[in-house]
Amino acid sequence: MQVVLPDVETHKSFRISADAPLSDEEFVDFCMENSRLRIERDASGEITIMPPAGFETGYRNNDLSRQLGNWAIADGRGVALDSSTEYLLANGAARSPDASA
Repeated sequence: MQVVLPDVETHKSFRISADAPLSDEEFVDFCMENSRLRIERDASGEITIMPPAGFETGYRNNDLSRQLGNWAIADGRGVALDSSTEYLLANGAARSPDASA
């Protein structure tokens, strides 16, 4: 399934419901086919396409990632990841936090 959005400048989220939820493999394929979009999936299989971050949000997210990365380096027990990292959760959801460690 490929999605074409009529207007991505509105900064609104789009939700997509399919007849049946995509499997993890189908979801990954869907994300790869639409790699320019930020895509998440909830536990029920509903897909949400997130708008790009604006200037202020991008600035705050970058500062948060920098601080988290500095902490992870100083702590030495793990790594910090940015908002492009997606986690496939046990309940079937696929989420991308702003930052994670």
